[in-house]
Amino acid sequence: VKQSTDDRLRHHIYALTKTLHPGDSLQLNFSASYYHEGFSNNGLHTAVMNDGTWFGSDRWLPALGYQAHRELDHERGRWQYGLPERMRIRSLDDENARYDRSNREKIAFEAVVGTSADQTAVAPGRLEKTWSKDGRKYFQYVADGPIRKMFHIYSANYQVHKTQWKGTDIEMFYNPANTMNLETFEQSVIASTDYYSKHFSPYPFRQIKFVEYADPGIGGVALPGSIGYSTNFSWLDPEAGDRKFNLPFAVAAHEIAHQWWGHQLMPADVEGRLFLTESLAWYSALNVVESTHGKDHFDNLLTAMRKDFLSLQSGAVAPLLKVNDRFLAYRKGPLAMYALRQYAGEEAVNLALRNLLRRLRRSEPRFATSLDFYREMKAVTPDSLHYLLKDLFETNTSWDLETNGASVQPSEDGSWLVSLEVIARKVRVDEAGIETEVPMNDLIEVGIYRNDNGYEHVLHLKKERIHSGINHIVVKLSQKPDKAGIDPRNLLIDPDMFNNVKGVTERTRH
Repeated sequence: VKQSTDDRLRHHIYALTKTLHPGDSLQLNFSASYYHEGFSNNGLHTAVMNDGTWFGSDRWLPALGYQAHRELDHERGRWQYGLPERMRIRSLDDENARYDRSNREKIAFEAVVGTSADQTAVAPGRLEKTWSKDGRKYFQYVADGPIRKMFHIYSANYQVHKTQWKGTDIEMFYNPANTMNLETFEQSVIASTDYYSKHFSPYPFRQIKFVEYADPGIGGVALPGSIGYSTNFSWLDPEAGDRKFNLPFAVAAHEIAHQWWGHQLMPADVEGRLFLTESLAWYSALNVVESTHGKDHFDNLLTAMRKDFLSLQSGAVAPLLKVNDRFLAYRKGPLAMYALRQYAGEEAVNLALRNLLRRLRRSEPRFATSLDFYREMKAVTPDSLHYLLKDLFETNTSWDLETNGASVQPSEDGSWLVSLEVIARKVRVDEAGIETEVPMNDLIEVGIYRNDNGYEHVLHLKKERIHSGINHIVVKLSQKPDKAGIDPRNLLIDPDMFNNVKGVTERTRH
Protein backbone atom coordinates (compact mmCIF):
# COMPACT_ATOMS: atom_id res chain seq x y z
CA VAL A 1 0.00 0.00 0.00
CA LYS A 2 1.46 3.37 -1.00
CA GLN A 3 1.80 5.59 2.06
CA SER A 4 3.31 8.70 0.54
CA THR A 5 4.69 9.99 -2.73
CA ASP A 6 6.87 12.80 -4.00
CA ASP A 7 6.18 13.18 -7.71
CA ARG A 8 8.90 15.81 -8.20
CA LEU A 9 11.66 13.58 -6.86
CA ARG A 10 9.86 10.35 -7.81
CA HIS A 11 10.21 8.98 -4.29
CA HIS A 12 7.54 6.62 -3.04
CA ILE A 13 7.04 4.90 0.33
CA TYR A 14 5.06 1.68 0.57
CA ALA A 15 3.92 -0.42 3.52
CA LEU A 16 3.43 -4.18 3.28
CA THR A 17 -0.04 -5.47 3.97
CA LYS A 18 1.49 -8.66 5.37
CA THR A 19 4.63 -8.81 7.52
CA LEU A 20 7.66 -10.26 5.75
CA HIS A 21 9.38 -12.72 8.10
CA PRO A 22 12.98 -13.98 7.85
CA GLY A 23 13.19 -16.51 5.02
CA ASP A 24 10.08 -15.19 3.25
CA SER A 25 10.24 -13.75 -0.27
CA LEU A 26 8.45 -10.99 -2.11
CA GLN A 27 8.27 -10.38 -5.84
CA LEU A 28 8.77 -6.81 -7.06
CA ASN A 29 7.87 -5.83 -10.61
CA PHE A 30 9.11 -2.54 -12.04
CA SER A 31 10.07 -0.88 -15.30
CA ALA A 32 12.82 1.63 -15.99
CA SER A 33 13.47 3.91 -18.95
CA TYR A 34 16.56 5.91 -19.78
CA TYR A 35 16.90 8.98 -21.97
CA HIS A 36 19.24 11.93 -22.41
CA GLU A 37 17.81 15.34 -21.62
CA GLY A 38 19.89 18.37 -22.58
CA PHE A 39 23.57 18.73 -21.77
CA SER A 40 25.14 18.17 -18.36
CA ASN A 41 28.19 19.80 -16.82
CA ASN A 42 29.77 16.36 -16.46
CA GLY A 43 29.51 15.23 -20.06
CA LEU A 44 27.32 12.56 -21.59
CA HIS A 45 26.61 9.47 -19.55
CA THR A 46 27.48 6.35 -21.51
CA ALA A 47 24.97 3.87 -20.07
CA VAL A 48 23.09 3.62 -23.37
CA MET A 49 25.05 3.87 -26.61
CA ASN A 50 24.42 2.79 -30.19
CA ASP A 51 26.55 -0.32 -29.78
CA GLY A 52 25.99 -1.28 -26.15
CA THR A 53 24.39 -0.77 -22.75
CA TRP A 54 25.56 -1.10 -19.19
CA PHE A 55 24.23 -0.17 -15.77
CA GLY A 56 25.19 -0.65 -12.14
CA SER A 57 23.08 -2.14 -9.38
CA ASP A 58 22.89 1.25 -7.65
CA ARG A 59 21.63 3.17 -10.71
CA TRP A 60 18.60 1.57 -12.35
CA LEU A 61 17.43 -1.03 -9.84
CA PRO A 62 15.13 -0.20 -6.91
CA ALA A 63 16.65 -0.17 -3.43
CA LEU A 64 14.86 -1.41 -0.35
CA GLY A 65 15.12 0.57 2.87
CA TYR A 66 16.63 3.94 3.58
CA GLN A 67 19.71 4.69 1.42
CA ALA A 68 21.93 7.00 3.44
CA HIS A 69 24.55 7.19 0.66
CA ARG A 70 21.99 8.92 -1.57
CA GLU A 71 21.54 11.85 0.81
CA LEU A 72 22.29 15.36 -0.43
CA ASP A 73 25.92 15.91 0.56
CA HIS A 74 26.74 19.34 -0.89
CA GLU A 75 27.13 21.82 1.95
CA ARG A 76 25.42 24.67 0.09
CA GLY A 77 22.52 22.47 -0.99
CA ARG A 78 21.94 21.25 2.55
CA TRP A 79 22.05 24.84 3.79
CA GLN A 80 19.46 25.90 1.19
CA TYR A 81 17.05 23.21 2.39
CA GLY A 82 17.69 23.90 6.09
CA LEU A 83 19.42 20.57 6.61
CA PRO A 84 22.14 20.04 9.24
CA GLU A 85 25.72 19.34 8.22
CA ARG A 86 26.05 15.76 7.01
CA MET A 87 28.54 13.49 8.73
CA ARG A 88 30.59 12.21 5.80
CA ILE A 89 32.10 9.18 7.51
CA ARG A 90 31.87 7.71 10.96
CA SER A 91 34.73 7.57 13.43
CA LEU A 92 37.06 4.59 13.58
CA ASP A 93 36.08 4.30 17.24
CA ASP A 94 32.34 4.02 16.47
CA GLU A 95 31.66 0.48 17.65
CA ASN A 96 28.08 0.44 16.31
CA ALA A 97 29.29 1.26 12.81
CA ARG A 98 31.25 -1.99 12.72
CA TYR A 99 27.95 -3.92 12.82
CA ASP A 100 26.03 -1.72 10.36
CA ARG A 101 25.13 -3.83 7.30
CA SER A 102 23.62 -0.94 5.32
CA ASN A 103 24.68 -1.25 1.67
CA ARG A 104 26.95 -4.17 2.64
CA GLU A 105 24.50 -7.03 2.44
CA LYS A 106 25.34 -10.14 0.47
CA ILE A 107 22.69 -11.51 -1.86
CA ALA A 108 21.88 -14.68 -3.77
CA PHE A 109 22.07 -13.63 -7.42
CA GLU A 110 20.33 -15.02 -10.49
CA ALA A 111 19.42 -13.02 -13.61
CA VAL A 112 17.88 -13.60 -17.01
CA VAL A 113 19.00 -10.80 -19.34
CA GLY A 114 17.35 -10.22 -22.71
CA THR A 115 19.11 -8.18 -25.38
CA SER A 116 19.41 -7.60 -29.10
CA ALA A 117 20.04 -10.63 -31.26
CA ASP A 118 23.53 -9.45 -32.27
CA GLN A 119 24.74 -8.72 -28.73
CA THR A 120 26.06 -10.69 -25.75
CA ALA A 121 24.81 -9.94 -22.24
CA VAL A 122 27.14 -10.31 -19.23
CA ALA A 123 26.17 -10.52 -15.56
CA PRO A 124 27.68 -11.96 -12.36
CA GLY A 125 28.08 -15.70 -12.03
CA ARG A 126 28.23 -18.64 -14.42
CA LEU A 127 26.25 -18.76 -17.65
CA GLU A 128 23.63 -21.47 -17.16
CA LYS A 129 22.03 -21.28 -20.61
CA THR A 130 21.27 -19.00 -23.54
CA TRP A 131 18.42 -19.01 -26.04
CA SER A 132 16.70 -16.90 -28.69
CA LYS A 133 13.05 -15.88 -28.87
CA ASP A 134 11.11 -13.36 -30.95
CA GLY A 135 14.25 -11.88 -32.47
CA ARG A 136 16.01 -11.35 -29.11
CA LYS A 137 18.71 -13.26 -27.28
CA TYR A 138 18.52 -14.31 -23.62
CA PHE A 139 21.23 -15.22 -21.07
CA GLN A 140 20.72 -16.81 -17.66
CA TYR A 141 23.44 -16.23 -15.03
CA VAL A 142 23.67 -17.69 -11.52
CA ALA A 143 26.31 -16.67 -8.94
CA ASP A 144 28.30 -19.46 -7.27
CA GLY A 145 27.30 -18.19 -3.83
CA PRO A 146 26.25 -15.02 -2.01
CA ILE A 147 27.84 -11.89 -3.50
CA ARG A 148 28.06 -8.30 -2.41
CA LYS A 149 25.13 -6.22 -3.71
CA MET A 150 27.43 -4.41 -6.10
CA PHE A 151 27.35 -5.50 -9.73
CA HIS A 152 27.03 -4.40 -13.36
CA ILE A 153 24.91 -5.73 -16.22
CA TYR A 154 26.48 -5.34 -19.68
CA SER A 155 25.35 -5.90 -23.23
CA ALA A 156 27.30 -5.20 -26.42
CA ASN A 157 28.54 -6.78 -29.65
CA TYR A 158 31.36 -8.55 -27.80
CA GLN A 159 34.06 -10.88 -28.94
CA VAL A 160 35.03 -13.34 -26.19
CA HIS A 161 38.52 -14.62 -25.44
CA LYS A 162 38.56 -17.61 -23.07
CA THR A 163 41.26 -19.38 -21.08
CA GLN A 164 41.59 -21.10 -17.69
CA TRP A 165 43.58 -20.90 -14.49
CA LYS A 166 43.54 -24.05 -12.32
CA GLY A 167 39.94 -24.86 -13.28
CA THR A 168 38.73 -21.25 -13.08
CA ASP A 169 37.30 -19.86 -16.32
CA ILE A 170 38.84 -16.57 -17.47
CA GLU A 171 36.74 -14.68 -20.01
CA MET A 172 37.57 -11.42 -21.79
CA PHE A 173 34.56 -9.61 -23.31
CA TYR A 174 35.88 -6.93 -25.64
CA ASN A 175 35.11 -4.72 -28.60
CA PRO A 176 36.63 -6.47 -31.64
CA ALA A 177 38.50 -3.27 -32.52
CA ASN A 178 40.22 -3.00 -29.11
CA THR A 179 42.66 -5.88 -28.69
CA MET A 180 45.85 -4.05 -27.67
CA ASN A 181 45.89 -5.14 -24.01
CA LEU A 182 44.10 -8.49 -24.09
CA GLU A 183 47.31 -10.47 -23.65
CA THR A 184 48.42 -8.13 -20.85
CA PHE A 185 45.08 -8.50 -19.05
CA GLU A 186 45.21 -12.28 -19.32
CA GLN A 187 48.79 -12.41 -18.04
CA SER A 188 47.91 -10.13 -15.11
CA VAL A 189 44.76 -12.09 -14.20
CA ILE A 190 46.64 -15.38 -14.08
CA ALA A 191 49.68 -14.02 -12.21
CA SER A 192 47.52 -12.09 -9.73
CA THR A 193 45.02 -14.83 -8.98
CA ASP A 194 47.86 -17.29 -8.52
CA TYR A 195 49.77 -15.01 -6.09
CA TYR A 196 46.73 -13.93 -4.06
CA SER A 197 45.33 -17.46 -3.78
CA LYS A 198 48.69 -18.77 -2.63
CA HIS A 199 49.49 -16.03 -0.12
CA PHE A 200 46.08 -14.78 1.13
CA SER A 201 43.11 -17.12 0.56
CA PRO A 202 41.49 -19.15 -2.23
CA TYR A 203 39.74 -17.30 -5.05
CA PRO A 204 36.01 -17.64 -4.23
CA PHE A 205 34.41 -17.97 -7.68
CA ARG A 206 34.60 -20.36 -10.63
CA GLN A 207 35.03 -17.58 -13.18
CA ILE A 208 36.85 -14.27 -13.70
CA LYS A 209 35.43 -11.88 -16.27
CA PHE A 210 37.07 -8.83 -17.82
CA VAL A 211 34.37 -6.76 -19.50
CA GLU A 212 34.94 -3.67 -21.64
CA TYR A 213 32.31 -0.95 -21.42
CA ALA A 214 31.90 2.60 -22.69
CA ASP A 215 33.09 4.80 -19.86
CA PRO A 216 34.87 8.17 -20.15
CA GLY A 217 37.44 7.30 -17.49
CA ILE A 218 40.72 5.42 -17.72
CA GLY A 219 40.66 2.47 -15.38
CA GLY A 220 38.47 -0.29 -14.05
CA VAL A 221 35.92 -1.23 -11.43
CA ALA A 222 36.10 -4.41 -9.38
CA LEU A 223 32.84 -6.32 -8.98
CA PRO A 224 32.13 -9.81 -7.62
CA GLY A 225 33.92 -12.21 -9.95
CA SER A 226 34.41 -9.60 -12.66
CA ILE A 227 36.31 -6.48 -13.65
CA GLY A 228 34.74 -3.79 -15.79
CA TYR A 229 37.27 -1.73 -17.74
CA SER A 230 36.77 1.38 -19.82
CA THR A 231 37.32 1.58 -23.56
CA ASN A 232 39.88 4.32 -22.89
CA PHE A 233 41.81 1.89 -20.69
CA SER A 234 41.82 -0.72 -23.46
CA TRP A 235 43.64 1.85 -25.64
CA LEU A 236 46.35 2.59 -23.07
CA ASP A 237 49.70 1.77 -24.67
CA PRO A 238 52.02 -0.01 -22.18
CA GLU A 239 55.06 1.19 -24.15
CA ALA A 240 54.05 4.86 -24.35
CA GLY A 241 55.97 7.64 -22.59
CA ASP A 242 58.95 7.14 -20.32
CA ARG A 243 57.29 5.30 -17.43
CA LYS A 244 59.25 2.08 -18.17
CA PHE A 245 56.67 -0.18 -16.58
CA ASN A 246 53.49 -1.84 -17.82
CA LEU A 247 50.68 0.29 -16.35
CA PRO A 248 47.78 -1.81 -17.73
CA PHE A 249 49.29 -4.94 -16.13
CA ALA A 250 49.66 -3.19 -12.75
CA VAL A 251 46.15 -1.69 -12.78
CA ALA A 252 44.63 -5.05 -13.74
CA ALA A 253 46.50 -6.68 -10.82
CA HIS A 254 45.13 -3.95 -8.53
CA GLU A 255 41.55 -4.58 -9.68
CA ILE A 256 41.89 -8.35 -9.29
CA ALA A 257 43.18 -7.76 -5.74
CA HIS A 258 39.80 -6.26 -4.85
CA GLN A 259 38.34 -9.78 -5.08
CA TRP A 260 40.15 -10.12 -1.74
CA TRP A 261 40.27 -6.53 -0.44
CA GLY A 262 36.71 -5.29 -0.83
CA HIS A 263 34.76 -8.44 -1.68
CA GLN A 264 36.17 -11.10 0.63
CA LEU A 265 37.13 -8.57 3.29
CA MET A 266 34.45 -5.87 3.44
CA PRO A 267 35.36 -2.85 5.59
CA ALA A 268 33.01 -1.15 7.98
CA ASP A 269 31.83 2.30 6.90
CA VAL A 270 34.31 4.12 9.13
CA GLU A 271 37.58 6.02 8.86
CA GLY A 272 40.35 3.93 7.34
CA ARG A 273 38.09 1.86 5.08
CA LEU A 274 40.01 3.03 1.99
CA PHE A 275 43.22 1.65 3.48
CA LEU A 276 41.66 -1.82 3.71
CA THR A 277 40.57 -1.69 0.08
CA GLU A 278 42.78 0.58 -2.04
CA SER A 279 46.06 0.47 -0.09
CA LEU A 280 46.01 -3.30 0.38
CA ALA A 281 44.98 -3.83 -3.25
CA TRP A 282 47.90 -1.75 -4.52
CA TYR A 283 50.34 -3.42 -2.11
CA SER A 284 49.17 -6.81 -3.41
CA ALA A 285 49.55 -5.63 -7.01
CA LEU A 286 53.11 -4.42 -6.32
CA ASN A 287 54.06 -7.93 -5.24
CA VAL A 288 52.61 -9.37 -8.45
CA VAL A 289 54.46 -6.85 -10.62
CA GLU A 290 57.75 -7.69 -8.91
CA SER A 291 57.29 -11.47 -9.05
CA THR A 292 56.23 -11.34 -12.73
CA HIS A 293 58.41 -8.63 -14.29
CA GLY A 294 61.44 -8.48 -12.00
CA LYS A 295 63.14 -5.92 -9.81
CA ASP A 296 64.00 -3.24 -12.39
CA HIS A 297 60.48 -3.10 -13.78
CA PHE A 298 59.08 -3.04 -10.24
CA ASP A 299 61.47 -0.25 -9.14
CA ASN A 300 60.27 1.93 -12.03
CA LEU A 301 56.65 1.57 -10.88
CA LEU A 302 57.56 2.24 -7.25
CA THR A 303 59.58 5.33 -8.16
CA ALA A 304 56.66 6.71 -10.17
CA MET A 305 54.34 6.19 -7.22
CA ARG A 306 56.76 7.96 -4.85
CA LYS A 307 57.16 10.95 -7.15
CA ASP A 308 53.41 11.14 -7.60
CA PHE A 309 52.83 11.11 -3.85
CA LEU A 310 55.57 13.57 -2.93
CA SER A 311 54.47 16.05 -5.60
CA LEU A 312 51.01 16.45 -4.07
CA GLN A 313 51.35 15.54 -0.41
CA SER A 314 50.15 17.92 2.28
CA GLY A 315 51.37 17.98 5.85
CA ALA A 316 48.00 18.17 7.60
CA VAL A 317 46.48 14.79 6.75
CA ALA A 318 45.01 11.90 8.67
CA PRO A 319 47.24 8.92 9.47
CA LEU A 320 46.74 5.84 7.34
CA LEU A 321 44.63 4.06 9.95
CA LYS A 322 42.07 6.86 9.50
CA VAL A 323 42.66 7.74 5.85
CA ASN A 324 39.60 8.97 3.93
CA ASP A 325 41.48 10.53 1.01
CA ARG A 326 41.67 8.32 -2.07
CA PHE A 327 44.99 9.76 -3.23
CA LEU A 328 46.66 8.92 0.10
CA ALA A 329 45.12 5.44 0.04
CA TYR A 330 46.38 4.88 -3.52
CA ARG A 331 49.89 6.21 -2.95
CA LYS A 332 50.99 6.61 0.68
CA GLY A 333 49.28 3.39 1.78
CA PRO A 334 51.07 0.96 -0.58
CA LEU A 335 54.38 2.77 -0.04
CA ALA A 336 54.02 2.25 3.72
CA MET A 337 53.13 -1.40 3.18
CA TYR A 338 56.16 -1.91 0.96
CA ALA A 339 58.41 -0.28 3.58
CA LEU A 340 57.00 -2.62 6.23
CA ARG A 341 57.64 -5.58 3.92
CA GLN A 342 61.31 -4.59 3.65
CA TYR A 343 61.63 -4.40 7.44
CA ALA A 344 59.45 -7.28 8.65
CA GLY A 345 59.64 -9.54 5.60
CA GLU A 346 57.16 -10.42 2.88
CA GLU A 347 56.05 -13.66 4.52
CA ALA A 348 55.34 -11.96 7.87
CA VAL A 349 53.22 -9.27 6.22
CA ASN A 350 51.35 -11.82 4.12
CA LEU A 351 50.76 -13.98 7.21
CA ALA A 352 49.07 -11.03 8.92
CA LEU A 353 46.88 -10.47 5.85
CA ARG A 354 45.96 -14.17 5.73
CA ASN A 355 44.97 -14.05 9.38
CA LEU A 356 42.93 -10.90 8.78
CA LEU A 357 40.99 -12.59 5.98
CA ARG A 358 40.54 -15.81 7.91
CA ARG A 359 38.99 -14.03 10.88
CA LEU A 360 36.85 -11.41 9.17
CA ARG A 361 36.17 -12.26 5.52
CA ARG A 362 32.66 -13.57 6.26
CA SER A 363 31.70 -10.16 7.72
CA GLU A 364 29.82 -11.79 10.59
CA PRO A 365 29.00 -10.60 13.09
CA ARG A 366 30.95 -7.42 12.26
CA PHE A 367 32.89 -5.77 9.47
CA ALA A 368 36.63 -5.18 9.43
CA THR A 369 38.39 -1.94 10.32
CA SER A 370 41.97 -0.77 9.98
CA LEU A 371 42.40 -1.52 13.69
CA ASP A 372 41.94 -5.21 12.89
CA PHE A 373 44.70 -4.91 10.29
CA TYR A 374 46.92 -3.12 12.83
CA ARG A 375 46.34 -5.83 15.43
CA GLU A 376 47.37 -8.57 13.01
CA MET A 377 50.47 -6.66 11.93
CA LYS A 378 51.59 -6.14 15.52
CA ALA A 379 51.25 -9.87 16.13
CA VAL A 380 53.76 -10.77 13.40
CA THR A 381 56.14 -7.81 13.71
CA PRO A 382 59.07 -8.01 16.17
CA ASP A 383 58.73 -5.75 19.20
CA SER A 384 61.84 -3.90 18.07
CA LEU A 385 59.90 -2.66 15.01
CA HIS A 386 56.65 -1.63 16.70
CA TYR A 387 57.89 1.96 16.64
CA LEU A 388 57.90 1.72 12.83
CA LEU A 389 54.30 0.48 12.77
CA LYS A 390 53.33 3.57 14.74
CA ASP A 391 55.29 5.82 12.39
CA LEU A 392 53.84 4.30 9.23
CA PHE A 393 50.20 3.77 10.17
CA GLU A 394 49.21 5.28 13.52
CA THR A 395 50.77 8.71 13.02
CA ASN A 396 51.56 11.01 10.11
CA THR A 397 55.36 10.77 10.21
CA SER A 398 58.08 11.76 7.78
CA TRP A 399 61.86 11.62 7.83
CA ASP A 400 64.31 14.29 6.67
CA LEU A 401 67.39 12.27 5.72
CA GLU A 402 70.45 13.64 3.95
CA THR A 403 73.95 12.40 3.18
CA ASN A 404 76.18 15.37 3.96
CA GLY A 405 79.33 13.69 2.67
CA ALA A 406 80.83 10.36 1.66
CA SER A 407 84.51 9.52 1.26
CA VAL A 408 86.68 6.45 0.80
CA GLN A 409 90.26 5.76 1.86
CA PRO A 410 92.48 2.80 0.94
CA SER A 411 93.82 0.63 3.77
CA GLU A 412 97.16 -1.12 4.05
CA ASP A 413 95.52 -4.54 3.68
CA GLY A 414 94.01 -3.58 0.30
CA SER A 415 90.52 -2.93 1.58
CA TRP A 416 88.62 0.37 1.48
CA LEU A 417 87.27 2.39 4.41
CA VAL A 418 84.07 4.26 3.51
CA SER A 419 83.07 7.16 5.78
CA LEU A 420 79.62 8.74 5.67
CA GLU A 421 78.20 11.75 7.46
CA VAL A 422 74.39 11.71 7.45
CA ILE A 423 71.94 14.14 8.99
CA ALA A 424 68.60 12.80 10.25
CA ARG A 425 65.40 14.33 11.56
CA LYS A 426 61.96 12.82 12.21
CA VAL A 427 58.77 14.88 12.24
CA ARG A 428 55.12 14.18 13.05
CA VAL A 429 52.29 16.38 11.82
CA ASP A 430 48.82 16.20 13.34
CA GLU A 431 45.57 16.69 11.42
CA ALA A 432 45.59 20.41 12.32
CA GLY A 433 48.99 20.82 10.64
CA ILE A 434 51.00 21.24 13.85
CA GLU A 435 54.50 19.87 13.35
CA THR A 436 56.45 18.18 16.16
CA GLU A 437 60.00 16.86 15.95
CA VAL A 438 60.46 13.53 17.70
CA PRO A 439 63.76 11.92 18.77
CA MET A 440 65.17 9.19 16.57
CA ASN A 441 66.87 5.90 17.25
CA ASP A 442 65.62 4.25 14.09
CA LEU A 443 66.83 1.37 11.97
CA ILE A 444 67.52 2.84 8.53
CA GLU A 445 69.29 1.32 5.56
CA VAL A 446 72.78 2.46 4.63
CA GLY A 447 73.77 1.59 1.08
CA ILE A 448 77.11 1.65 -0.76
CA TYR A 449 77.35 1.00 -4.51
CA ARG A 450 79.80 0.51 -7.34
CA ASN A 451 79.12 1.25 -11.02
CA ASP A 452 80.28 -1.51 -13.34
CA ASN A 453 79.80 -0.61 -17.01
CA GLY A 454 76.59 1.28 -16.27
CA TYR A 455 75.22 -1.41 -13.94
CA GLU A 456 74.82 -0.54 -10.26
CA HIS A 457 76.29 -3.23 -8.03
CA VAL A 458 75.42 -3.30 -4.32
CA LEU A 459 78.52 -3.54 -2.12
CA HIS A 460 76.78 -2.94 1.18
CA LEU A 461 73.11 -2.64 2.22
CA LYS A 462 72.43 -2.90 5.91
CA LYS A 463 70.15 -1.28 8.46
CA GLU A 464 71.94 0.86 11.05
CA ARG A 465 70.70 2.66 14.15
CA ILE A 466 70.37 6.32 13.22
CA HIS A 467 69.71 9.04 15.79
CA SER A 468 68.58 12.62 15.39
CA GLY A 469 71.23 15.04 14.17
CA ILE A 470 74.63 14.16 12.70
CA ASN A 471 75.65 10.51 12.38
CA HIS A 472 79.07 9.17 11.36
CA ILE A 473 79.22 5.72 9.79
CA VAL A 474 82.34 3.77 8.76
CA VAL A 475 82.18 0.62 6.63
CA LYS A 476 85.09 -1.58 5.48
CA LEU A 477 84.77 -3.01 1.97
CA SER A 478 86.86 -5.12 -0.38
CA GLN A 479 86.04 -2.94 -3.41
CA LYS A 480 86.19 0.76 -4.06
CA PRO A 481 82.66 2.30 -4.19
CA ASP A 482 81.28 5.09 -6.36
CA LYS A 483 78.34 6.33 -4.27
CA ALA A 484 76.80 5.87 -0.84
CA GLY A 485 73.97 7.13 1.30
CA ILE A 486 71.15 6.79 3.81
CA ASP A 487 67.85 5.06 2.98
CA PRO A 488 68.98 4.67 -0.65
CA ARG A 489 65.84 2.78 -1.67
CA ASN A 490 63.60 5.52 -0.22
CA LEU A 491 61.65 3.13 1.97
CA LEU A 492 60.64 5.93 4.35
CA ILE A 493 58.53 8.99 3.56
CA ASP A 494 61.09 11.72 2.90
CA PRO A 495 59.94 15.02 1.30
CA ASP A 496 63.31 15.30 -0.46
CA MET A 497 64.33 11.84 -1.61
CA PHE A 498 67.04 13.08 -3.97
CA ASN A 499 69.67 14.07 -1.34
CA ASN A 500 69.93 10.66 0.30
CA VAL A 501 72.77 9.35 -1.85
CA LYS A 502 75.97 11.11 -2.98
CA GLY A 503 79.08 10.30 -4.95
CA VAL A 504 82.06 9.05 -2.95
CA THR A 505 85.26 11.12 -2.97
CA GLU A 506 88.64 9.43 -2.46
CA ARG A 507 90.98 10.47 0.34
CA THR A 508 94.65 9.59 0.31
CA ARG A 509 96.09 7.37 3.04
CA HIS A 510 98.50 9.10 5.42
